[in-house]
Amino acid sequence: MSAFRAGSGWGPAASGSCPEPGKRYKLKLVLNACAHRFAAGHRLRISFSSAYWPLIWPAPERATLGIITGASRLMLPHRRPQAADGGEPFLKPEAARATSITQVNAGSVTRSVTFDITSGAVTTVTDTVGVFGEGRQRLDEIGTEVLHQLRRELSIAPDDPLHASFTCRQTYVQSRPDWDIRIEVATRLHADRDHFYISGELDAFEDDTRFASREWREKIKRDLI
Repeated sequence: MSAFRAGSGWGPAASGSCPEPGKRYKLKLVLNACAHRFAAGHRLRISFSSAYWPLIWPAPERATLGIITGASRLMLPHRRPQAADGGEPFLKPEAARATSITQVNAGSVTRSVTFDITSGAVTTVTDTVGVFGEGRQRLDEIGTEVLHQLRRELSIAPDDPLHASFTCRQTYVQSRPDWDIRIEVATRLHADRDHFYISGELDAFEDDTRFASREWREKIKRDLI
């Protein structure tokens, strides 16, 4: 159970959908389930944040939150060892036989960060040859070569939550000696105060000839509650 105080810049309270600045609110936050055995003398640290970019899209307006620690508490379930537990609590994991693979071209993963000294915007770019850097590989059992390339750009500015944007470009290739197909996809997400905007383009090629194409634009109203 946590007690919060809303600060200035949260948003218009008159709409009835936003907390009133300066007022205390009691919130109950349910954490994700997990298990951990704490060693003697270890301590648990809790961290709160008003932003979690890029896992959570920023609120449309800047906000300041204060935590009233004296009125907050953390409740954790406690399970004591039981005789029925035995030795190892989990069986060894099972997995299928590994597929025979031949490396055709080496993969790579590169990451860069740029900082705009005028706006304060920070942009991170990830480029991969192979989603996890595995490169171009041949599945020996069926003789098919596969390649999945990815470029991901994330941009955000600390003083302007509406600056946030996410762009992703992907290329997927499958080929054999007698055929070659390629799919190229580009998507972008950004937002203003009231709506999210999603755009995308998809092109499919066979032997470098484009045989299918699609574009889409979506406008989704933001939930300010």
